[in-house]
Amino acid sequence: INGTEITRSTNSIADALQGVTIDLKSTTKPGEPQNLIIGADKNGSADKIKNWVDSYNSLLDTFNSLTKYTPVKSGENQNSKNGALLGDNTLRGIQSSIKSALSAAQDNPELKGLGNLGITTNSKTGKLELDSDKLKKALDEKPQQVANFFAGNGKDTGMATEIHNEIQNYIKADGVIENSTKSINTNLDRLNTQITSVSESIQSTIERYKQQFVQLDAMMSKLNGTSSYLTQQFSTK
Repeated sequence: INGTEITRSTNSIADALQGVTIDLKSTTKPGEPQNLIIGADKNGSADKIKNWVDSYNSLLDTFNSLTKYTPVKSGENQNSKNGALLGDNTLRGIQSSIKSALSAAQDNPELKGLGNLGITTNSKTGKLELDSDKLKKALDEKPQQVANFFAGNGKDTGMATEIHNEIQNYIKADGVIENSTKSINTNLDRLNTQITSVSESIQSTIERYKQQFVQLDAMMSKLNGTSSYLTQQFSTK
């Protein structure tokens, strides 16, 4: 490579050119040079950004489904078609974190926000809409700035990286969702214990009332017998 001989034990060479993996497919004639041209895959980048926009919109659909609210008239039972996580604080926290990351991205000094990438937010649905021509223009003119905008340093900067980090706080082991799940299960166990205790108390009360009823019934039989006897005695005099 560039006049330097390189020998490797396999036909896949990943450490000769930084960031490039060369897969050797066949041999060439001795001394015959081969030209390797490395360039940015702009179409691939555009496809990945479009997939990201689609994934974000799909996530919004999931949020909307989980938080769906159908109003009911006064006195009616809560509608069974409501979302399972309607009013859930954890879900609201995830939504807020993602929206904050998107809002912060609008102040990007290099691209001045998503709008210069052809990505806008629909004011009615909240979903992202993509202008492919505007995105292509940004990739043609400022490919590195686009990469920095999304990925940053891959650790703590870049819109996609920041959103990823925020979501990790929720889905990681011992994260917000796991702790919320543990809390819900604890409450369910406590409620089941209370239900069992109340059921046992009700059953005990029923048994006590049954015994009292039997005793009262026996007493009524005796009183009826006594009443009949006295009535008979008085009528014979």
